[in-house]
Amino acid sequence: MKGHRLVVGKPPLRPGGLTELAMRAHDDALKLGFSGIALIASRVRRSPSRYLQFHDQRGVKWRIRFSDHYCPGHLRRPDLDVISYDGTSGAELVAAFLQKIAAGEIRQSQAEPIRRRRPRC
Repeated sequence: MKGHRLVVGKPPLRPGGLTELAMRAHDDALKLGFSGIALIASRVRRSPSRYLQFHDQRGVKWRIRFSDHYCPGHLRRPDLDVISYDGTSGAELVAAFLQKIAAGEIRQSQAEPIRRRRPRC
């Protein structure tokens, strides 16, 4: 399996909802003692997607994506892809996922990109 996917909620997307959802996960990660926590916005200007990156107690880097659409196939798949169509649903499930990481119950999948960009000549 190339990562976990969580699909929740019903449209429409509430403005700022995905950011709030990612911030709640950020706070949960802090409480669980993860290090190197970073909340990152998508590089695509119109995209509401947010990314949470952190290291667990064993030093393994994890990446969670919060969005209202599926991850494009050419991108590296996150360890958890949270697709929240309303931007508010899924906080409790993400918190449970983080707790399982902290307890060592979930092992990181080694997700690789499906395709890579060609180098410029």
